[in-house]
Amino acid sequence: MDKKICVIGGGPGGYVAAIRLAQLGKKAVVIEKEEIGGTCLNHGCIPSKIMKATSSLFSKTKEFKNFGIILDSAPKLDLSQLQSKKEKILQSQRKGIESILNHHGIELIKGEASFKDDKILQIHTPDNEILNMQFEYCIIASGTTASTVPSFEFDHEKIISSNDLLALESIPGSITIIGGGIIGCEFASILAEMGSKVSLIEARERILPIKGLEPEISKDLEREFKKKKIKVYKNCSATLVHSDSNMLKLSLTEKGTEKEVECEKIAVCTGRKSLSNLLNLKNAGVSTDEKGWIITDKNYKTSNQKIYAIGDILGPKFSMLAHTASFEGRIAAENITGTNTTKLNYQNIPGAIFTTPEIGFIGLSEEIATEKEIQVLKEKILFRTSGKAHAIGEIAGEAIIIAEKKSKKIIGIHIIGPHASDLLGEASVLVQQNVDFISLANTVHAHPTLSEILMETGLKLAGMGIHG
Repeated sequence: MDKKICVIGGGPGGYVAAIRLAQLGKKAVVIEKEEIGGTCLNHGCIPSKIMKATSSLFSKTKEFKNFGIILDSAPKLDLSQLQSKKEKILQSQRKGIESILNHHGIELIKGEASFKDDKILQIHTPDNEILNMQFEYCIIASGTTASTVPSFEFDHEKIISSNDLLALESIPGSITIIGGGIIGCEFASILAEMGSKVSLIEARERILPIKGLEPEISKDLEREFKKKKIKVYKNCSATLVHSDSNMLKLSLTEKGTEKEVECEKIAVCTGRKSLSNLLNLKNAGVSTDEKGWIITDKNYKTSNQKIYAIGDILGPKFSMLAHTASFEGRIAAENITGTNTTKLNYQNIPGAIFTTPEIGFIGLSEEIATEKEIQVLKEKILFRTSGKAHAIGEIAGEAIIIAEKKSKKIIGIHIIGPHASDLLGEASVLVQQNVDFISLANTVHAHPTLSEILMETGLKLAGMGIHG
């Protein structure tokens, strides 16, 4: 058997790692049990954004009169057409990735891989064949699956996962979403804009309870949710008390007060769990923590020096985002080949949340900066000060910039508002390249654009605020 560098998982971590290996002169094999592209392409980032684009357009039709557009009849949603569009896009993206792999001479094997021992992978193919493949190095990028909570086990009809939400054939009249994190909030926005009556349940004190995100952003989003008639329950626990052919009934306990909610469907969006139990890691001498997340060093090397692990299977202590996995894959590949050029600072990884309005954030929150004993300056500008925001009819939200007081370097940017995910590009450069707010204030931004809000916030920090 020829030794190969095997990559388990063809998501944005795995296939990027394989490509980087090929660029560095190594032969790589990608083993994927489902479709190339992983959760991100097939069950997450891309299909949810297709749904988001539809829901935003559909919701916008209610405002057409304000833009001088008159519809003769009310628009209707055709989810079968949407699902068809989604599948065409996903197929195109998959073919694109496969073409890139083929261009680099990377073999793609369909099958489920596990460790026979510390040097050999056993691959079960869809044709029920078993292949044994000896590896020189192996990169584990096998990802995660949706987690459940007690009393809300998936039946994939009435109690559903985020994957099921992406395959809806009709919009439920009412739905309760368990989990007010990123996935739960994104689907709350999408479904409310499509006409569903949405209840959102979060066990902690605020929705989007992300320590690195400014609490003001969560408050802003909750205020916008209320405008969309999304019922938000915080500090809340829920149990299923009744289910019949038509409706589900939940009992909620919110700050000691009991309430009942009825709905047609329940979506559990409480995060992800490791798939490491499918890999027979003990056979390879690879260690995990008590929750099954693989333990690595800073270069993503596991307890077996020939095996690396990247991406979501490292768990939430890192950054369970597609773009993070891609950088981790590059670093692992470069460590295998002794070519260390890619750097990754987990403190400065951008995060985009595709709610309405959108959210983009990077760097430190004021709370984390204070914990690190950094003296900070903090300013914000509301989108309602932007002429472009008024022109497009999206004035909700704000931009917050946090800077180190002494050096004036920008260490955190938090945005909620129109096209926040696109504004995150400039925000990422500002934070990752250690730009100071004086330089930002003196950088000419085109008018009228939404990006002016960042310049305006820089001007305010510099004591030269104009429109804010």
